[in-house]
Amino acid sequence: MKAKPEFKITNVILLTMLICMAWFSPSVWAQSRTEAIVRTGDAAPDGNGSFGAVFGEQLNNFGQVSFTSSGMLGTSGGTTDNSGVYRGGAGGLVQVDRKNSNVFGFGFGQSHINDSGRIAYDVGIGISSGDPLREIRFWDGNATTIVATEPAGAGNEVGGVAGINGSGQVPFLFEESFTQSIQRFGGGGLVQIVQQGQSAPGGSSVFTQPRLATTTRRVINEAGQVAFYSRVSGGANGVFRGDGVNLNQIARVFQAAPDGNGSFSDFENVNDFQPSINDAGQVAFIASISGTSSGLIERGVFVGDGTTITQFARSGQASPDGNGSFLAFAAQDINNNGQVAFLGVLGQNDVGIFRASSGGITRIGRTGDAAFDGNGFFSTSFATSLSQNDAGQVAFIASTAETQGGLPTGEGLFTSDGIDNLTVIRTGDSLGGSTVAGLVGSRIALNQPGQIAYRAVLANGNETIQLWTPDLHWRNSGSGSWDTGHNWTLGLNPAAVHDVFIDPGTNSIITGPSNDANVRSLMIGGGGGHAMLVLNGSELALAPNGNDATVLTNGTLAGSGQINGDTHVFGAIAPGISAGHLSFQGTLFFNGPSSLLIELGGLDPVDFDRITVFNDLFLDGSLSVSLLGSHTLGANDYYLIGDVGGTLSGQFNGLAEGSLVGNFSGRNLFITYTGGNGNDIALYTAVPEPGSGIMMFCMVTGWLAFCRRKKRVR
Repeated sequence: MKAKPEFKITNVILLTMLICMAWFSPSVWAQSRTEAIVRTGDAAPDGNGSFGAVFGEQLNNFGQVSFTSSGMLGTSGGTTDNSGVYRGGAGGLVQVDRKNSNVFGFGFGQSHINDSGRIAYDVGIGISSGDPLREIRFWDGNATTIVATEPAGAGNEVGGVAGINGSGQVPFLFEESFTQSIQRFGGGGLVQIVQQGQSAPGGSSVFTQPRLATTTRRVINEAGQVAFYSRVSGGANGVFRGDGVNLNQIARVFQAAPDGNGSFSDFENVNDFQPSINDAGQVAFIASISGTSSGLIERGVFVGDGTTITQFARSGQASPDGNGSFLAFAAQDINNNGQVAFLGVLGQNDVGIFRASSGGITRIGRTGDAAFDGNGFFSTSFATSLSQNDAGQVAFIASTAETQGGLPTGEGLFTSDGIDNLTVIRTGDSLGGSTVAGLVGSRIALNQPGQIAYRAVLANGNETIQLWTPDLHWRNSGSGSWDTGHNWTLGLNPAAVHDVFIDPGTNSIITGPSNDANVRSLMIGGGGGHAMLVLNGSELALAPNGNDATVLTNGTLAGSGQINGDTHVFGAIAPGISAGHLSFQGTLFFNGPSSLLIELGGLDPVDFDRITVFNDLFLDGSLSVSLLGSHTLGANDYYLIGDVGGTLSGQFNGLAEGSLVGNFSGRNLFITYTGGNGNDIALYTAVPEPGSGIMMFCMVTGWLAFCRRKKRVR
């Protein structure tokens, strides 16, 4: 074996000790991590001044956040260049647009971002007859396109951007010569969704006032369908869905409620009742119902698809906890699984957040419930800015009555899927060199991986936008599939943004992922039971700027597949279920308590366990070898069990070069650290004294052939 400098081995030992200590430190075992997107006083990316007020945060599924800044400090042009639109998070801080001679007075409004990092936003460009003029702009990551400009004169208006989908389609409200319309940009130019005076479906009436909210619900889906509310001639107002070709009626005033008890009478309140849409075209909405058996005007939460309407919750319906009944509703949000999150009112000082589906209603948080961090309880105020993702995770802001460490009352940002209840941030918490004085936002920015972007006002007067990411722990009480979101924290599937902890309370086997996957870091073990991750041929890539993979003493990495990143082993590496191949794209560190478990079932590489390390391999711990099935060792067997692309350092405990690994039915098995190309780990049997020169020639030739075999099989 090639000698290695002592100082390098010592450094490796110290490094692995520090890594082990880090994994067990309280900070790593926290439920989440938080990173600043922007703070008051941060330098603008173009070097011209620093950020002042920040607002309008929106979030895509890759952790990128769009936002607007106004009142920027120390700019070269004073008030002429003191606002802009920016993107932060993954990829760094980028300037999208900046106030200049083409941007008037109040500057930029709400922005929206899609998964490609493209951003749509509205901006002030001037003033006419005392009214501000605005236009819609679209930034594709390089260039900016003007989507629509408000003409000067009375009766003209460009509303704010109402969203953006993955194709870059952007809905917005447009008015020209007192005629309102909803337009959609993208995919070939402007498309008219609906226009005032156009015939409405379901009758002889016409649209008189289409409406579109800009910061509340999701109103455009991936198919380009837009959900909207509109007044209609004859008083038959309703909720509709359009895609530029078809217009569908979802629900209409005077239409009978699904349960036959009364009929719809109002969908008016834009902020709280604006409909939301999912990718299947299902539209969730809140409506008032008159002509009920109670004689009262009631409220309900409904979902329509253009053909049928389903009632999810209704005034008088019992709360899922059996404590009282619903009176009214606000702020619904539908996901792609047809679940609807909403704010429910159950009494004058009794409100809560709930999630409904075809299977019933789940209470997320309610007045009087213990706050998720155990500090006090939820009070009487829940903001209407709730959001929900496809995992059924709901994020919301609620007031709290605290019992310790802070003001008698405060507020917090919380998230739950009905099983896991986590606190994101609360007033009084330390943040950005100060403490949180308040939380603001017209809609909480929540993405599919469960990240939340939020804006906080600090006690020192500064503002900040932060990105919160939950850690994912194995919450299943037993074995299961990596690919089943319900097995993980908040029901989320592991993604590139997550630190993943397979730390079950009981002995558990986790299989998968079934396809190549990315995570930020991975830890196997650390819970009350033994954790085994069995790869099934896929690659599990670790983020370059994240942590490594770590297998703790009560963890095992098994199966066949590849880890792309450095791996630190304190537990076991066991390739295969029978025979298998584990590959490590980075450096592999075996530490004192670790073990490599190898099974031999034949001389062909597919019949025995092996590992491939593309970078360096540092050995320590034990080697355990056993035979599979009826396999027996021959006189000149050779097994290349460790193929190392970089430098091989160290040895297995008690196994120096040429040491006896074990005796199997009278046949000795030995180890070499100079196998393969002279830098690999191989097992071989003792070669008997040849009976002839021909026999010796054949055996030596075979030995050299094996030594030249260098495999890079995934």
